[in-house]
Amino acid sequence: MRMKNAILIAATTAFTLGLGAPAVMAQQPGPQQKPVAAVGCQQGQKQPCAKQVAAKPVTTKPAPQTAPRVGDSARKAPPLQQAKNSRLPAPPKNQHYRVLDDRVVRVDDKTMKVVAVIGMVKDILK
Repeated sequence: MRMKNAILIAATTAFTLGLGAPAVMAQQPGPQQKPVAAVGCQQGQKQPCAKQVAAKPVTTKPAPQTAPRVGDSARKAPPLQQAKNSRLPAPPKNQHYRVLDDRVVRVDDKTMKVVAVIGMVKDILK
């Protein structure tokens, strides 16, 4: 009888300390579990949220910048203001230079299409 009482007291003590509650332990994120973020929950909501998803780290990668190609439109690109001592040769007749995506391009005056990609602005205008 004393043995049963001792086992009963030990089991009750273990349960109240949380040693016998694996469901409670499973809710806490461990080293192998990902933290959980609530989705669609409103602040001050009394009932538990229905949806939960694993939190993803936020990455701030810049969008890849594509280089302009021959035939692209340059209508929105600003014209290049050439200095008198510029290393760029004068553009052919009916063409001019513009700056498109940090690159100097030669553009047809009538169609506003890129005729040639000259190079990076920082390299050309040193």
